[in-house]
Amino acid sequence: FCSRRDMGRALGSFARTPAKPAASALSARARCQIAGREAVSAALLTQPCDTEILAAIHAASFAEAWSADWIAKLMAQPGVFACREGTDGFVLIRAAGGEAEILTLAVAPAARRRGFGARLVFAGAVHAAQMGARTLFLEASEANEAAKTLYLRLGFEEVARRKAYYTAPDGSGEDAVVFRAKLPLRPWANAHLSTKLPGMDHADPSTRI
Repeated sequence: FCSRRDMGRALGSFARTPAKPAASALSARARCQIAGREAVSAALLTQPCDTEILAAIHAASFAEAWSADWIAKLMAQPGVFACREGTDGFVLIRAAGGEAEILTLAVAPAARRRGFGARLVFAGAVHAAQMGARTLFLEASEANEAAKTLYLRLGFEEVARRKAYYTAPDGSGEDAVVFRAKLPLRPWANAHLSTKLPGMDHADPSTRI
């Protein structure tokens, strides 16, 4: 596997992960758990799939983008899958050895502050749990207040920090905050996802991995 740091160095903050729906999407029960009171339309994607769609979403979400080819290589690795909500957003996750990690979460600017990021995390968490994962990890920039608020709201907790893990626009180093959550995620955590979270008016809710 490529390390998350290697991925960041190679292609920066963007991920392009288009996908073709797998034979079956999430079950009705899973969608109910993910969305609480509303069903979620997130499609479960595995390779082979159209990674151009995911690449386009990621390019719209971040200043640096992963190519469709790079995403395809990631998705060709064992345990890697994506959940996508149309052209609004997607999450890319790797599950192995009882653990899972979010490789990237991208929500298009026009779709932000509408709950897509939270629903995608829930969709990915449900499938990762079905694959045997008991914990879910992710990293977010210390400067990304919107993302940190979102993950804490979903039941994640901060467990570590990586000094100067990211490169800020001015060339300085930005710390990465490592979050962890036990699976399955708490069902009640998604009860008010439509509510605007503090700090999300001007911050990018996407996760940089």
